[in-house]
Amino acid sequence: MNNDRTRQPEENKSGKKEYAFVQKIKTRKLRRKMKIKLLIVAVLVVIALFLLVTVMVNISRDSKDKYSKKVFDNLKYKNTTILAKRGDITDRTGTVLAYSQKVYNLILDPNSYWQEKTDREANIDLLVNTLGLDRQELLDIFNSYQNENCAYKRIVRYLTYDQVTDYKAAKEADSNKYTASWLEEEYIRTYPYNSMLASVLGYATESTGVIGIENYYNSYLTGTNGREYGYVGEDSDIETTIKPAINGDTVVLTINNNIQRIVENKIKEFNEAYGSKHTSVMIMDPNNGQVLSMAQYPTFDLNNPSDLSAYYTQEELSQMDNDQTVDALYDVWNNFCVSTIYEPGSVFKAFTIASGIEEGILDGTEEYYCDGHEVVMGTKISCAHPEGHGLLTVSQALEESCNDALMQMAASIGKDIFYDYVSRFNFGAKTGVDLPAEEYGLVIRKDLVTDIDLATNSFGQNLNVTMVQEMAAFCSLINGGNYYQPHLVKEIKSAGGEVLVENDSVLVRKTVSEETSQTLRGYLKNVVDYGTGGYLKIAGYSVGGKTGAAEKQPRDKQHYVTSFIGFMPVEDPQVVFYVVLDEAQVEDFDTSRAAQELARDIMIDLIPYLEIYPVDESYEINVGGLPTQPQPETTVEYVTDENGETVTDAEGNPETVEPSTPEEITETTEAAAETAETEGTVENTETTEAETVADGALETSGEDVTEQGQQ
Repeated sequence: MNNDRTRQPEENKSGKKEYAFVQKIKTRKLRRKMKIKLLIVAVLVVIALFLLVTVMVNISRDSKDKYSKKVFDNLKYKNTTILAKRGDITDRTGTVLAYSQKVYNLILDPNSYWQEKTDREANIDLLVNTLGLDRQELLDIFNSYQNENCAYKRIVRYLTYDQVTDYKAAKEADSNKYTASWLEEEYIRTYPYNSMLASVLGYATESTGVIGIENYYNSYLTGTNGREYGYVGEDSDIETTIKPAINGDTVVLTINNNIQRIVENKIKEFNEAYGSKHTSVMIMDPNNGQVLSMAQYPTFDLNNPSDLSAYYTQEELSQMDNDQTVDALYDVWNNFCVSTIYEPGSVFKAFTIASGIEEGILDGTEEYYCDGHEVVMGTKISCAHPEGHGLLTVSQALEESCNDALMQMAASIGKDIFYDYVSRFNFGAKTGVDLPAEEYGLVIRKDLVTDIDLATNSFGQNLNVTMVQEMAAFCSLINGGNYYQPHLVKEIKSAGGEVLVENDSVLVRKTVSEETSQTLRGYLKNVVDYGTGGYLKIAGYSVGGKTGAAEKQPRDKQHYVTSFIGFMPVEDPQVVFYVVLDEAQVEDFDTSRAAQELARDIMIDLIPYLEIYPVDESYEINVGGLPTQPQPETTVEYVTDENGETVTDAEGNPETVEPSTPEEITETTEAAAETAETEGTVENTETTEAETVADGALETSGEDVTEQGQQ
């Protein structure tokens, strides 16, 4: 009982109850010696903490990068980009026209170089002996960063694999020794043929395509970078993850490299001999819309696209401001075939005639009298022959390129039908060719058209087209009436060779019937055989086509766009070719003679590649020979009496006029040749066509034709 009472809590002075053992503890006091020990321990702990903080601050300030690197080295952490390779561009035969080449950039690590344990001399020797760098220059670079925090200094770019082989071998043999430098991998775009096909291919930077195919098909050509990274897992093991790079796809063009090379060489020869503001050539397969060649002058080096030294002196370049330089670059980079509009001139006459024949308004038997001009709405619009061509059939009007006859035809066809066919042939609209920056062209709205517009448009004046528009429309005119969308890419393959996209021929619409197409092929053959296209005669081969020349604005009779569009063989067209000369520096600058001669030179060299066979195998191509001149028709003249009756001899045979002497025949032939050479007076008044719409050259009581034509 007593023990139980002693365990009961007792009240203290404050009135609170406490157990006895608590009271006993409270009554104890620390001895002096223990207090001193506790004080010493506390002081030591404070001093240790102070020293630790001081050391950590010093480490953070002076050796942060060093210890960070050690930490990452110990953890073996890795985070590396695996570069994807941009896809190749090839021609239709597999010839590589653009590819990406792996190169190496040399990077210096001054922080590592200045570490105490680094063998600096060995690192310098490595760079000098394997890469041929200058020792003193290397020392100067490292010394300049001695007291700076720099771990990345790129000093050499675009080293090839062969150049870095010895360096890489030494690094792999002792990576811990050579820590002051390393190689950074990169891809650069390379064009093995330099300027060939420049306006079509375009060029690409390290990250994207800028112009041309490189830009239009950038999403296919650009690959996807991969990544390799590692980290320490929960079990303290290094875990590495690799996401592989996906290389870009291969773009296969419809272009034939050999055809392109021949065309570009001929363009170069022409401009070296004569010169022009622009010279452009297109060659297409009319049966599927594939572009076999697209070339132009001026051009540029794809491996150095910003170099303008071929066209400007250093003094001129130094005087250019930024805007002028950009304009000059874009003038060279511009693809004339798809991005420049111009007045086509008399090549357009074939479409006017086709619309009339297709609608049954013309059947080819009509005759038109050319007296040298036509008066429309009080405006006198002249023909190339001010004295007139006389009476012409439809075919002869095309052969002689008579404006007067074409204006009469257009009047009978009418505005509605004429402009319906302008639209059907896709003028004034994009063709959809797979190149960037395609222009629409310029066609007058039907509700704004006047009779003067109809008259001048009928022979290709006061409307604007692009080369690719003209080519696509002309192909449909001679291939049976099938309008195919022009294209330059045949297919797209993966890096492994699998066909991802196949560009089949896209038939957009039917323009004319097979019967109309056949009729036009015959008319266009007559242009070459008997008319203004005589310079395109190639012995043994059937060639058809149309000449063109248009005076540029302002109409000053000095600046012309001349052209020739043709096809062969006439019976079964396999190829269409188109030559356009913008301000050719030739003697007959206002005629299409130069365009015809350039087209003929090109086709003579291309016939073997195109596998076009002669219609008459007894002939051989007159390679390098003079062009066949247009020849006068041979006629037999009979002797008549005063009453107009034919005089007969004693046997009753009609008497004929004595044939001309050889000298007279020569004179006649030379006169015919002069007629063809001065095509501006025979061909289509592209010279006079221009005059008819030039300010001051119109005899008019109405509004100015040029102003109306530009609405």
